Order: sequence, then structure tokens, then C-alpha cells
Amino acid sequence: MLYRPMRVVLASERVLKGDFTCLDKQGNLILSNTVEEVVTPGGKAEERHMGLVLVPVQQQRKVELLVSMDEELGMLALMQ
Repeated sequence: MLYRPMRVVLASERVLKGDFTCLDKQGNLILSNTVEEVVTPGGKAEERHMGLVLVPVQQQRKVELLVSMDEELGMLALMQ
């Protein structure tokens, strides 16, 4: 999973997308090349570049591995 893209929803409902870099023994995630998805009051979605981010385990509400369509199709082919 090293350097695979991940999506993390925080307790504050903020959403971070970045490359998985590290998981420490406490469960904290470190993401590199991280962007925060921000929805403006007008409903427009924007991205804010954050770089290297440590996400404390207490703030993690949902952690997802982002899979490309090619990877998903490859996994489905293996299951048949």
C-alpha cells in the first residue's frame, strides 16, 4: 500500500486526499502530496495543497484506498 492514493474523512468532516507514506504504532497516518477538498459557501469545490500531513488516529473517521478503474477490473478478473 506504500505510496497508494488514499482518502481520509476527518471528524470535522474535512476530506484529505494523499499518498500513503507511513502508519505509526499508534495508528496515526502520514500522507504525502496531500490536498484538502474544501466546499465554499457557494457550493463550489476547491482543493488546497497541504503537502506532508500527519492525521492523528483520533481525527480519522473513514479511510479509503483509492483504486483506479484498471486496478478494479484487474481484481474482478482475478476473482473469476
